[in-house]
Amino acid sequence: MAADPAYLIRYGVMSYVGRFRPAEECRARLERGQSVVIKTERGVELGEVLLALDEAGAARARPVEWQCVLRPAGPDDLDRSRNAEASRADRFAACRRVLDEAGWPWELIDVEPLLEEGVTVLQYLGPHHLDASDLRARFRMTCGLDVVLEPVGADEEPAETGCGTGGCGSCGESASASASGSGSGCGSSKGSHGGCASCGLRRKPSERVAEPAADPA
Repeated sequence: MAADPAYLIRYGVMSYVGRFRPAEECRARLERGQSVVIKTERGVELGEVLLALDEAGAARARPVEWQCVLRPAGPDDLDRSRNAEASRADRFAACRRVLDEAGWPWELIDVEPLLEEGVTVLQYLGPHHLDASDLRARFRMTCGLDVVLEPVGADEEPAETGCGTGGCGSCGESASASASGSGSGCGSSKGSHGGCASCGLRRKPSERVAEPAADPA
């Protein structure tokens, strides 16, 4: 039986690349360079189609609820993305102020607005595994943002290396979301994101500070 179609899609300011299957309602054939709305462990965001995978490659893209193509991007999606991008500098300033006021010892590197209202990825230097529910509440109260933490660089905690518990092209796993209890992704069971030499996909962990964290595949 032929595998369902799957695509290699690039997304995020860090240019992550992952294998995505279309959602059931997304029946259109996608082309290289096409903008699409995708669901990732970070939220709903825009992506760019790089390649339609062959049958062998598609078979490695396991269907997961939080990693799929929702639809080709339409004018409303593109307008929403442009509006979110226009707010990026203001969101960075607001997030930095909240972190400074809360005394969190992180270095904020960048912020990335997603398509969902108020959802903002924070790329920072600091610990990877945080219980930051109080901080999330502070963000919501002071600037109306629902933040997703995305640590950059190696974790301070020792991490087991390898590709046995999630997210790489050779094993077909998407990088684990701890919310699903399935491990923590390619290159590290602790979420220290080095990618995988056998699949070549470069991924980094991302943790939503509200609920159990999730690491990109």
